[in-house]
Amino acid sequence: DGSGFDYVVDCIDDTPTKVALMAHCVEANIRILSCMGAGGKADPTRVHIGDFASASRDPLAAKARHMLRKRLADPSVIDGPGDGSPPLLEVVYSSEKTAARLADLTQEQKDAPHDFGAVGGMRLRVLPVLGTMPAIMGMAMASRVVTELGGKGFSPVPAERVGKSVRHKLYQRFVTRERRLGQGAEAGPRWTGPVGIDDGDVEYILSELWRNRCAMTGDRLGTVLTLARWDLSRPSSPSNIVLLGAKALAKFDKCGGSREFLGEEDAAVCAKIDRRFASVRESINGV
Repeated sequence: DGSGFDYVVDCIDDTPTKVALMAHCVEANIRILSCMGAGGKADPTRVHIGDFASASRDPLAAKARHMLRKRLADPSVIDGPGDGSPPLLEVVYSSEKTAARLADLTQEQKDAPHDFGAVGGMRLRVLPVLGTMPAIMGMAMASRVVTELGGKGFSPVPAERVGKSVRHKLYQRFVTRERRLGQGAEAGPRWTGPVGIDDGDVEYILSELWRNRCAMTGDRLGTVLTLARWDLSRPSSPSNIVLLGAKALAKFDKCGGSREFLGEEDAAVCAKIDRRFASVRESINGV
């Protein structure tokens, strides 16, 4: 039943078996750290630790995620808690675009394919693997588990960095939005001081705070995302700025463009965002 286990570390290659182990751990409330694909990867700076939904440019992760969503009664665990606390299901993956294709079969393998492959049902053709990558991903997993069990856990950067030009455009749009808010005449308390972030803060807000996803819907950066102040009565600091997709932003602005104007149907989302901001303030203040 899984009792007695503090952590499960998964390095299985076979996708159905991998998904079965993930599902069992989630249902038994056991923390699991699962390694995604190392084949065709070479850049150690693109290795990340994060919730399952953050894993990008990884065919194994995409397939396993799809299978797990269909298997779990509550697939929301794939998206992580969203409040800064460690996910029940976490993955190590590389965001590097796969640089190699499946290795070609030798003539000997073509003539007698059943003589090769140690396990029945496993594919014969494999992705070329640079020997350093599995070791690097394994060391990342070991560091994560040991520090968590020792009560000295760290906050990994789970998402791929966004390009400088994209970050600059987001910042400029945020400055324009703040200037427009300062000129508005809507009712209610409103803080109208200077913008409290600079271009350099945007990367932290995108990658570490919101993991390149909409704070309200979980949409990824592939959609049009915008930075917006969450509570207009407070300054525009990193602990008061959300990343919103186009639909979420339209709804947010229609409701008054501030957290206090959202309805009861958004109470769970508001609570999750508030918890995330609280964890950021605690980490900044050293609480």
